[in-house]
Amino acid sequence: MIIYHSPQCQADEFRCKSNGVCVPGTFQCDDEADCDDGSDEDDCSPTIPPPTTTITTTTTVSTHCSCNLPFFSLDLHHCV
Repeated sequence: MIIYHSPQCQADEFRCKSNGVCVPGTFQCDDEADCDDGSDEDDCSPTIPPPTTTITTTTTVSTHCSCNLPFFSLDLHHCV
């Protein structure tokens, strides 16, 4: 890790607000303060786990079995 003072940091670096130190851009928003003022963690989106998805299914079982005449149902599955 190379940390140095510079009036301008490289494109892939972050410049600390309080002292101008350049830190690798990958250090920004990594939940670890690398700048002495913590500015590399400012304005970061909070880490929120993705929402869970609940799938509800409903199955309807008919209690009515229709049989063609002259047959009739003794149970829900068979016509006699």
